[in-house]
Amino acid sequence: MLTQSKLKKYVSYNPDTGVFTWKKIPPKTSSTKVGNEAGCDNGHGYLVFMIEGVMYRAHRLAFLYMKGKMPKKYGDHINGKKSDNRWCNLREVDENQNAKNSRLQKNNKSGVSGVHWNSSRLKWKSIIWNKNKSIYLGEFEDFFDAACVRKSAELTYNYHRNHGRTS
Repeated sequence: MLTQSKLKKYVSYNPDTGVFTWKKIPPKTSSTKVGNEAGCDNGHGYLVFMIEGVMYRAHRLAFLYMKGKMPKKYGDHINGKKSDNRWCNLREVDENQNAKNSRLQKNNKSGVSGVHWNSSRLKWKSIIWNKNKSIYLGEFEDFFDAACVRKSAELTYNYHRNHGRTS
């Protein structure tokens, strides 16, 4: 099991930049050099690197480096940029909190999370999720009304201010 002291033996972490740098190359690690930045994109936007044959997400290692333990549930990137591992951009959250700071889904056509056109009723439907339950907020003839109700509900259910961002 990776410990804080073992991690600090292999890398240094700059909390202001979020960059890990190799201090010593661990066994079972692909070719790299001391002084190089640790990590590469895993294809999903997260920076990852291997220590002693185990692949880790860099943001989780930032918690281990700074606090001495990995996050119990999720390490959330506050600004939504999965490669931004600055300490000020990371927070430990549960699944419910993590979902309340997500991007606008790619298949969303309205531009507002939780607002959808109901073509059978010719109205805008507004819903919100809380604790894995869908909450119906109503149907509206006017898009603006549906969006306002949804945004108000986000405040009520403590959604993060970045929720529904497009980038």
